[in-house]
Amino acid sequence: MKEFNLKDALAGKPVITRDERSVEILWYSEERNLLVGLIGGSAYVWTGGGKSTLNTYRDLFMAPIERKEWVVRVNNGKILGPYIKESHAFIIQSCEGGTIHEITIHE
Repeated sequence: MKEFNLKDALAGKPVITRDERSVEILWYSEERNLLVGLIGGSAYVWTGGGKSTLNTYRDLFMAPIERKEWVVRVNNGKILGPYIKESHAFIIQSCEGGTIHEITIHE
């Protein structure tokens, strides 16, 4: 799990609890260092560092980000890429031959 980042959370990046439930951030008080958010429609309070005021399973983390990339495996077994657009992989495949493979990156 990625460490909670208050700046990213306030900017709208996805946040989850330790037990992987989605959190909608509603409000942050810098003066009190308190964060308020929703889990499944119920409101909860955390410190600005993402620590739950009640239970550790509600501690906050940044949700993993998933993206697609493509690689080209050419006939000699060499892997070319990764490419952020499938069209880029297609251009390489057109020149080098081989097959295009979609891969999923989890950050």
